[in-house]
Amino acid sequence: MALFTGFADTSSQIPTPAHVLLQYLYDEGIVRESTASNPTWSAFLAFEPDQPDECVSGFDTGALKDGRIFRTGEPILHPRVQVRVRGKAGIGYSSSYAKAQEIAVALSHINRTEIEVWGRTYLVQSVMQLGGPVFLREEGTKKRAIWTVNFQVTMQEA
Repeated sequence: MALFTGFADTSSQIPTPAHVLLQYLYDEGIVRESTASNPTWSAFLAFEPDQPDECVSGFDTGALKDGRIFRTGEPILHPRVQVRVRGKAGIGYSSSYAKAQEIAVALSHINRTEIEVWGRTYLVQSVMQLGGPVFLREEGTKKRAIWTVNFQVTMQEA
């Protein structure tokens, strides 16, 4: 999937948890590539461009440290991801809410799912929704509705 990442060459990059979840949404047909001829519900990583109006952006928002593995002492981290959904100018409040709900349901149903990004495979054990969708605001003079949904992820490279 061609997400806008700001990287010209992704061969040496490690995908973030937000990228892995956006890839899943793309694989499920919920979002499109940012280069699609019909850009409705295009996906962007760590970036929300001015166009298209209807877009989905994923952001990595840190991780919850949840103890250590007893035998190794390795910390257990649960990454957190925010998905932002922006609707069409002036009329997108309901449609962007529906898309945020669709994303929340899809991600919350992940259970021991392998997702491939940039040639690497990740085993996503679960994705827990942390509230929402939450309406943030109507954006500027264009009046585009913005919703967010936050998630906590349990995943590892397979």
